[in-house]
Amino acid sequence: MRQNIVINNEKEKILIADLQERVDINASRIKKLLALPDLTKKENSPVKILFDQILKLPRFKDFDVVDFPKIVTVEQNFDLLNTSKDHSSRRETDTYYVTDEYVLRTQMTVMWSFYLKDPEILEKLKKEGYVAALSTGIVFRKDEIDRHHFPAFHQIDGLYIC
Repeated sequence: MRQNIVINNEKEKILIADLQERVDINASRIKKLLALPDLTKKENSPVKILFDQILKLPRFKDFDVVDFPKIVTVEQNFDLLNTSKDHSSRRETDTYYVTDEYVLRTQMTVMWSFYLKDPEILEKLKKEGYVAALSTGIVFRKDEIDRHHFPAFHQIDGLYIC
């Protein structure tokens, strides 16, 4: 049976409040990005319609849906996904750093660490022999804006472990 799992993070609220006080260019850019609509949550957007259609497919009927913060730790975004310390995606030219320890999520795969730390999910894996989850949302990467690029876009990510 599908669960809708919403991960709330008090630290994200604190970081956003701190951003509101800052006047540096990086904070201004991040505030603008965080204000963009997440089309995966907006009724009648093509991205939400697609995700809703995926959820209706019989193959995905037991997949949990995970929603998690837009601001995550460097560890969650990179380290736990085995992104090497010298990988270009870690550079400030590619990723929006809120602080030295926190970034705007660059991929929805970050969901895995939140999902797999949930004791109920671990118990389900032990009891049923599998777990499955989907996550969709807005992600952020430093891109020059042109007709093919924008620093915010939407992704769908899935996980199935048996």
